[in-house]
Amino acid sequence: MPTANTSVLPKGHTYLNPKIFITTMGKETFIKLLDKANDRDPDTHKMYIYNDYYYFACLDIVETTLTRIHTKLISRKNLDEAYSLMEALTVFTDFGHPWPMCNDGEQVNLVNKAYGALLVTLLRHIKRQGRLDVTHYPSLETLLKLAADWGNQMCRQNCHSNYDKVCKAIGKRLFANKSADDIALEKARFEEWKSSLEEEEAKDLEEVEKEEAEDDEEEEEEDDEQEEAGQKKRQEAEKPWFHDIGSYDEDTKDSDFTLTRIWKELKAYLKESPNGPMRGAYVWDLSDWTYEEKKPFLFSTMDAAL
Repeated sequence: MPTANTSVLPKGHTYLNPKIFITTMGKETFIKLLDKANDRDPDTHKMYIYNDYYYFACLDIVETTLTRIHTKLISRKNLDEAYSLMEALTVFTDFGHPWPMCNDGEQVNLVNKAYGALLVTLLRHIKRQGRLDVTHYPSLETLLKLAADWGNQMCRQNCHSNYDKVCKAIGKRLFANKSADDIALEKARFEEWKSSLEEEEAKDLEEVEKEEAEDDEEEEEEDDEQEEAGQKKRQEAEKPWFHDIGSYDEDTKDSDFTLTRIWKELKAYLKESPNGPMRGAYVWDLSDWTYEEKKPFLFSTMDAAL
C-alpha cells in the first residue's frame, strides 16, 4: 500500500462526486455537455417554444458526441480519448437528461443502439490490446456500472440492446473478488480527493453526506411494513451491481453490436430527419438566438399579450 505521503489518485483521474470516479478529460467533457444542455434549455432563457424542444436539443448533443466517439474508434488510434468521451456521455445520460422522452421513438431506439454498439466495440478493442483492466483504466468500474444502469433503464422503455449484459459480465470477471487492499485503495483515493477540495466544495460535499445520513436515519424509523420493504431495498443495494448477470459471455456475438450496420441505420434515419428546431431560429443553442428570434417565445412577451 502507498505511504501517507504518496498520492493514490491515478494521474489524469478525479471524482465528479463521491460515487463517480472518472478521468479528468471525462469530467471536463461532461461539464461542457452540461453547459451545452443549459444553453439549450428554454427554462434557463425564460422561454417556451414547444413541448419537446429541450428533449430533441439534448438528443442532438448525444448524437454529436456519439459521432466524435465513432470518429476516434474507427481509427483505433485514439481509444483513450474515445474512452473518456464515452465516460462523459454515459454520465450525461445517467444524470437524467430527458432525451429519451422525445416523441420520436425510432430515433431514440437507434441512438441507444448506436451508443451500445460504440461502447461494446470500444471495450472489445481495448480488450484485444490486453488493456481492459483497472491498471490501464482505473475508472473502468464506474463506466461499466453506469452504462449497465443506463442500459437497464432503456430496456424498461422498450429500447433493447444487450450492452448492459456485456458491462455486467466484464464487471463480474474483474470485480467479483475484490481484495481488502483493493477496497482500501478505493477508499484512500476518495479521501485524497475529498481533502483536496476547496472550502466551498468541501462544504457542499459535507451537506450531501449529511443528507444521506439523515435519509438513513429516517429509514431506521419506519413502521414494520415500511421497514420490511426498506430492508429488502438495502439488501438489494448491498449486492454487487453485476449480481444478476449469471453466465452471460462478455464476448457474445449480437447483431446489435455490429457497429457498421447500426451506424449506417442511424445516419440514414438522421438524413431524413430535421436537424434543427421546428420553430424559431434553426439552431438548438438558444444563446445563439437574437432577441427578435427569442421574442415570440419569451414568458415576458406572452404575459404582456394576455
